[in-house]
Amino acid sequence: MDTSLYIGSNKIEMACGTVKDDRVILKAFSTVELPDQTVINGIITNHRAFKEGMAKIMTDYPNAVMENVRITIASSPAFVKARKVPRLKELQMMEWMEGEFEELNDPENPLVFDYAVLDENKEEGDTAILCAIERSVIEELIILFDEMDISISCINTGIVSQVKFVQHMESARDRTFLLMHMDGQNLDATLYVKGMFTLLNRTRLIGARGSEALGREMEEIVSKLIQFNQGEKNDPIEFIYVSGFREEQKLLTDRNFRSSSVEIRNIAEDGIGMVETNYDSFSLGEYLYVTGNLFKE
Repeated sequence: MDTSLYIGSNKIEMACGTVKDDRVILKAFSTVELPDQTVINGIITNHRAFKEGMAKIMTDYPNAVMENVRITIASSPAFVKARKVPRLKELQMMEWMEGEFEELNDPENPLVFDYAVLDENKEEGDTAILCAIERSVIEELIILFDEMDISISCINTGIVSQVKFVQHMESARDRTFLLMHMDGQNLDATLYVKGMFTLLNRTRLIGARGSEALGREMEEIVSKLIQFNQGEKNDPIEFIYVSGFREEQKLLTDRNFRSSSVEIRNIAEDGIGMVETNYDSFSLGEYLYVTGNLFKE
């Protein structure tokens, strides 16, 4: 059984389970709220509060295996893009990626790179999701978990964990849609074209939770992505998935997103067959990222 952790802007999520035949067999899940400012822009700044949150999870779920855990961090400190990529050996690929993120190069804060092939096409070239993140972010995370005697098997960004789950969804295959994921005041707005990750727009929203101002901000983001998709001459956006939204935000999004004339669909309903659990309280919309990272590369 694997343990997956999602470090959000104001919470830690935990999911324990295994993957069999493209389905997650979920054995346990939990959320621990964190004090304000514990995590800022994806960086853990209050180590004491974070360790207390982890201690609560380990106390409440003593059977959770805290060895070789799979970590997902909020996407703020990471840079992500989709690109056509050459077929190169690993070392050459890392060098090529360095050129793709050349504008971010800072000798005092070197980057580490990773990628995952989304679509193999010998004629037109493979499509991959590319990630870059400051080495210090990864090193500090490893040190922090080592202090808690927790070993790490992988560290992913939120968008990568999202993509891994979506790639296994039958209802998303070959479809063009948006996925809006809320993490505190941060909104990940992701465009998928024919089932493939294409673009990420990550925005920190200004409006107060549940306010009309917040709704207008989200409506504007949706409108811009629809316009971008039209400009690229892709298939029209068929629907919008939402996840991570609190109850008052759901009411707001339903009202504002519907003005775009695009169908709002429930990812928990479309993905219901992908997660096997005995817990009626489990909501895929709440645990999308932490569940997605149970799928292995």
